[in-house]
Amino acid sequence: MKRILVVEWREKEGFGSVQACLQPGDECELISAREVPEDLANFDAVVLLNLLPEQCRSNERIQVLTDFVNNGGGLFAIHDALFPTNGFGGLLSLMGLQYAFATTGMTIENQAQRLLTFVVQSNPDQGQPTFPVRPLPAALNETLHPVILDILPFDVAEEYWVFNTTTDTTILLEAEPGDRLPQLNLAPVGTRERLQRPASIAGARLVNLGRCIFSTIGHFNHTYGHMPPETQANRQFKAFMRNAILWAAKQSHQYHVFISFSTRDGQVFGNAAKETLDRMNVRCFLSSASIETGDYWREAHRRALLCSQETIFLLSKRALANPFTTTEWGTTWFLNKRLSAIVISPTFKGWLQKPVTSAYDQRIPQQLQDPQMKIAHSVEDVQTFVTEIAQRAIGALHTN
Repeated sequence: MKRILVVEWREKEGFGSVQACLQPGDECELISAREVPEDLANFDAVVLLNLLPEQCRSNERIQVLTDFVNNGGGLFAIHDALFPTNGFGGLLSLMGLQYAFATTGMTIENQAQRLLTFVVQSNPDQGQPTFPVRPLPAALNETLHPVILDILPFDVAEEYWVFNTTTDTTILLEAEPGDRLPQLNLAPVGTRERLQRPASIAGARLVNLGRCIFSTIGHFNHTYGHMPPETQANRQFKAFMRNAILWAAKQSHQYHVFISFSTRDGQVFGNAAKETLDRMNVRCFLSSASIETGDYWREAHRRALLCSQETIFLLSKRALANPFTTTEWGTTWFLNKRLSAIVISPTFKGWLQKPVTSAYDQRIPQQLQDPQMKIAHSVEDVQTFVTEIAQRAIGALHTN
């Protein structure tokens, strides 16, 4: 069980927002606090949620956070925790952020006033337009970061600060306001072009033994889904929040188990497997149940497979003839992840006129032939075998 400290000073729905992003199987305990304590030894990660008191900005407490990260802790800073005033220099440096505009030689008051000019805001309460947000790989030849593996592009009306990032910071989300926000025209002419370019609004950085991650959006309650109806943007942002928290706490797999099956003859068995895993609080992906309407099916499917710890392959007659399911178990093998195959014997009746009774049946691909393979003759058998797999998976998680 990961222990995560959520620090927020002012009364908002912030703690509930973080809590709502997590799922029962995430094995995280959230502890709420109004300030950063002097000793963080009992925590795996710290979430700095929006505006923080002066005490949290002191050099002493920034050093506490720095030591925590250097020794292996995770730190997630959200929106106002990165409020661009003079007192946050140490935290910005830890996050791999730099001021986008020069403020040297100015008083603290003037610095704050000038930096606040470089806030990009679209207020949903005033019906202002949304702007697009897109996941961004660090480079075209790199795999997507685990925090954004299952995040799809979305539009949001939000507020963010304009920062530059250091070269060792992986940019995760990028906003592209372009000329959609009329208030950008109020910015000084010399900075207007910079504000209209894509901006890094979320990023991650490895610091010695620990992890840092930030999001400069997260100001409005609408973003967290507090104002119904919930939108695609709410769901994507909450999924990002969950992934970021789990990654900071070093528990970043989106799913424990990916269930590979054919809908043509394995749906009832797939549903039984998912229901069994759900009862045991084991996060699983079943394509027909886990992908929301409107999602890009193949992309969501691919990302789920990449960020699952292992795959259960419900090996039916149709699954063996399906290029998608064979690709799934092949990818699992290639990535050196655990693959548990369960033969759905009844689906083979009528093909050579007999069910499968042996792992070495000639209809089973040689790569999958294993004396440990389970042969299910009923839905109840599938539930029994999946329970055994889940118990082993849970045991493995507790030993990591």
